Amino acid sequence: MTKAMKTAVLTAVALSTLQLHGQVVRYKDCFVDAEIWSLPKCALEERDGHQYVSKRYLPLFSFSNPQNLAWTNLPGAGWAYFNRQGLILVQNVAQWDNGPSPFHQGLVRIVSKGKWGLAKIDGTVAVPLKYDGILEPDEHDDRWKACMGCQTIPDGEYSKFEGGDWFWLNRTGRQIGKAEDVAATKK
Repeated sequence: MTKAMKTAVLTAVALSTLQLHGQVVRYKDCFVDAEIWSLPKCALEERDGHQYVSKRYLPLFSFSNPQNLAWTNLPGAGWAYFNRQGLILVQNVAQWDNGPSPFHQGLVRIVSKGKWGLAKIDGTVAVPLKYDGILEPDEHDDRWKACMGCQTIPDGEYSKFEGGDWFWLNRTGRQIGKAEDVAATKK
């Protein structure tokens, strides 16, 4: 059997168990809709001690950002980024507007139990989860504005940080100077 014939047979077998309808993938009792940003638990799997988005659902996602990662909302873990193989690299990504915080110079904001930090593209924590808030940097700035003692206050459909002591962090989390109060800055 030629390689092309093997590919055709494998594709036919895969399509017989996988149903694509618009932007919805159904496999057995698991439905994933590309327009709903949350994945059900049935679309996830464990391999070698790591969590993955099941391969059958990967065609629903776009990997067109500069990091070549896709994102979704995971049950119990919030926003997350994963690679083309489905390996979930970064979890607990902070919300920004209606989706996950974007990466800036290789770092992304993460939040867990009310504490904020920064993670690298591979998921390693670059700045520990110890701050009460971290803001998105300006597009060409490599500093992050962080606070201790600030609080998150609802502001319409968004929220903002108020109060606290504000300072600049470099990419490794070292404080590099005091920052002005950002009471009116939305997160």
